[in-house]
Amino acid sequence: MKRKIAIRSLLEWFVLGMLVLSVLWRGGKGMEVTWLLAGLAGAVTMLEWWRQRRASTMRSVPWVVWRLSLAFLVWTVVSFLHSATQNYGLDEVLRDVSLMLLFFWMIRTARDDHRNRLFVERLAIVLSIVTLLACAIGIAVYVLQPVNRFVGTFFDYRFQTDYWPNAWAEYLLLAWPIVLWTLQRHRVLQILCLGIVFGCLFLSYSRGAFLCLLAQLGIIAVIGAVIVRSCRPMGANRFSLTTIKEFAIAAVCILALSIAVFVGVNLVRARFHDVQSVTEKMTFTASEGRSSIDERRDFWRQAFTLSLERPVFGGGPYSFRFLQPRLQRGIFATSDHPHNVILKLATERGWPAALLFVVLLMVVIVSALKAIADWGRESREIDRLFLLLSLAAVVGVFLHNQLDYNLQFVGIALPWWLLLGALAASFSGRERGESSVSFSITRPVEIVMSVLLLLVTIIEGRTLILSSLGRHAEARGDIRQALGFYDSAAGEIFSRDMHLSEAQLKSISGDFRGAQRALDLYTNQNREDARAWIMAGDLIREEPYPKHSDLQQAVAYYERALVLGKYNYLGATYGLVESLERLGDRHALQRRKPEFDAIIRMYAQAIVENTHFIALSSNVEAFSRLMMRMLFIIRKSQIATRNFPKSPMKRTALLVAIMVILSSCVVQKPKKVVMDPRHGREIWIAVSPLSGTVDKSVNGVILSHEFEDGTYLSSVQLNVAPAPAGKQYVVWIRANPLATPVNLGILTPATNDVRHTLLFQAKEDLRSDLDVLVTHQRGQEGLSRADIIAEGRLRPTP
Repeated sequence: MKRKIAIRSLLEWFVLGMLVLSVLWRGGKGMEVTWLLAGLAGAVTMLEWWRQRRASTMRSVPWVVWRLSLAFLVWTVVSFLHSATQNYGLDEVLRDVSLMLLFFWMIRTARDDHRNRLFVERLAIVLSIVTLLACAIGIAVYVLQPVNRFVGTFFDYRFQTDYWPNAWAEYLLLAWPIVLWTLQRHRVLQILCLGIVFGCLFLSYSRGAFLCLLAQLGIIAVIGAVIVRSCRPMGANRFSLTTIKEFAIAAVCILALSIAVFVGVNLVRARFHDVQSVTEKMTFTASEGRSSIDERRDFWRQAFTLSLERPVFGGGPYSFRFLQPRLQRGIFATSDHPHNVILKLATERGWPAALLFVVLLMVVIVSALKAIADWGRESREIDRLFLLLSLAAVVGVFLHNQLDYNLQFVGIALPWWLLLGALAASFSGRERGESSVSFSITRPVEIVMSVLLLLVTIIEGRTLILSSLGRHAEARGDIRQALGFYDSAAGEIFSRDMHLSEAQLKSISGDFRGAQRALDLYTNQNREDARAWIMAGDLIREEPYPKHSDLQQAVAYYERALVLGKYNYLGATYGLVESLERLGDRHALQRRKPEFDAIIRMYAQAIVENTHFIALSSNVEAFSRLMMRMLFIIRKSQIATRNFPKSPMKRTALLVAIMVILSSCVVQKPKKVVMDPRHGREIWIAVSPLSGTVDKSVNGVILSHEFEDGTYLSSVQLNVAPAPAGKQYVVWIRANPLATPVNLGILTPATNDVRHTLLFQAKEDLRSDLDVLVTHQRGQEGLSRADIIAEGRLRPTP
């Protein structure tokens, strides 16, 4: 007996340890957390069944709950087997199977008369402690890093774009009711901790989370009022006016403390970074405007359209990322999910899967409501206040997932399913004559699920490590070692972009046949990825002497990429333009020029505004190459006479106009003679893209002018990560490597992201200084070759 209790206690602490890890380590977003979860779920299920192999009194899962859960999992697996993007999605399958097994385990644990109270208390205490610890870590992160929204521990320090404030807000919607229950006997500590938690929730600036918080409070208030009313006929007098006043005073104190936390933390942050305006955020006048609402509305419509194309099994888990771009309406207006859990399931796994999930959730919620309604009339296994607050937590997260899907975070999904299991443990099926599932059915099914889960986790875990080592080698520039790791990981189901990277590396090495074989492996798994078709076209263009028919095939590949990738990959447009130009198809270039012009204008504006962090992508370099290619084509031929200006000066002005947009300078529309109201006639203009010397993500543009009054004016924009304290980015120009460089000044960040700008003006003729260098250094005394991070060369226009 003691041994059984020891094994059960060990399993419980394993689950709680997984909960702590998933919350504190990037919110459980990493692939390693999903694999650990799968291993834990399989081991816990098998050990639990082994421990109970001779038990006759073990509580089981309600029959309807078990069948609905199993049907949802079966549909998910079948959807994956029919997936249009099979190189992705396995992680979602493993995560859902693991969470469902732990859901079953939680139901059995919570229905056990001897252990339920102890484990529920442990779960609540651990969740409360880890929440407060995440808040403390999040305050330090919020104060010291440039992202202007609170993210707690839901961030990846390796990538500037991987900060998830909405996911953090959703986690707090789940956690705060449990903190309230845990500290119910310590009123002062309860007020203090809830004030901190709500303050950190407000610092996320999540409008959707705030609305869901109000919904949670409304649910608790309504159900609480019903309970109070039902208790009065039984002689309950504890809900007196005094008690109501105490609740009101506590609520006011919590609100005041949360506002104090919000204001105080923002005051500290203001010493290091800009603070977002609450008024602008609430009135949709912040930098993103109404884009979050407009894009969500687009995602919902697009997801519904896609769900009707494959209504039974969907496109496969995680397929929305690849299916949605062909319906997008703006630059980088894409997402990994449609920001709605029901539409995500319908799009990726079919409407039956979405319906099964909703029905399962409703069955559990209804059973919990019935159990809560028996408050004070009947003694049950789980504390009724815990059920009420858990219900508010589960419903709050579900409502938030109608606005922004975040259940891919194990740090949210694991506690959510555990709390759902606690609610399902109150199921009243037995009172209605419904029996629980027979052990003869559940035992073999769950053991088989656990064995398969562990096998897939172990086998795929090995190849996952190998492919990860290959990616690290590729990042270091070690092509040979990277290809060796990729070859060792051959046959990986969850290959993601491995074959695409392999094709790219073999192409760089000159092994075009090997690159084509790797690309074929990729397209056999995923024909919906525009990047594969761009690479297929690039492999043809990179051949020394491609045939005419091969170039025509490349055009078809790029056309396919434009359909699938829409506005996400400017390389498709560049490849199409160059292929048509090499084919000599002037008619096609002229006919499609309005389409190319529209894409160019959209990208120019997106780069200026850094829409969806486009400055961190390779599209900026592709934009520069495309502009140079278009200029080359214009100068080379006389195509599109009616659409392009005839004179060389006006043709060049097209490129200059776009570069002016990129540099955020406002000048008059280029004409035969450009006049500046302060400096007079422009007598010289030059432009150059800036490219990173080491980090290829560094990019920008410089535009220089000379006016008739002797004024030299130069504007610079560079997209680069913010400089650390004590260093800055300095711009230099020089005539040649032996000449004395001219210091144009320090680049200053225009906003809290990667955009840096500089405007230089001097009464000096610097037209001979065409080499442009950007350094990362301390102070401005002298130029060191080792400090150069970007360079370019000004090209004067005729």
